[in-house]
Amino acid sequence: SKYIGELFVRFYLKTYFIIRTSALFGKGKSSKLNFVDRVLQSKGEMKVVNDQIVCPTYTLDLAKQMKKIIEKADYGIYHAVSDGSISWYDFAKEISPRKKIIPVTTEQFGSKANRLASAMLLTDKLKDLGIYCMRTRQEGLKDYLHEL
Repeated sequence: SKYIGELFVRFYLKTYFIIRTSALFGKGKSSKLNFVDRVLQSKGEMKVVNDQIVCPTYTLDLAKQMKKIIEKADYGIYHAVSDGSISWYDFAKEISPRKKIIPVTTEQFGSKANRLASAMLLTDKLKDLGIYCMRTRQEGLKDYLHEL
């Protein structure tokens, strides 16, 4: 559905920004918990997939990056994620090192949604333009946990 939305935008508009991102965490108005919140609020052990790779991105960092893109870049498609890719399992261990996290495969987890094995996005375009300002996921996570 995301790709179809992108095609729609690209077909009907001459000027647009499409900003692709991954694995967002941060405060928001959504009633759904982000992954960091789910890990922190889980009771007992937690099963987490270890065969999906993502680039966890703090929403405040993404907002700053989007502002730079809009102010200084040409229209087009941009990837905006924090530096560093990691499996959901390893990210859960970073979030809560003492919690019992059980690694499982996507198949074992039994998710109804189809997921890519790797949702890594390259930020070379932003770096080449000299406007890449994203922090590492560790820095974003530290600030988010402090904010909580």
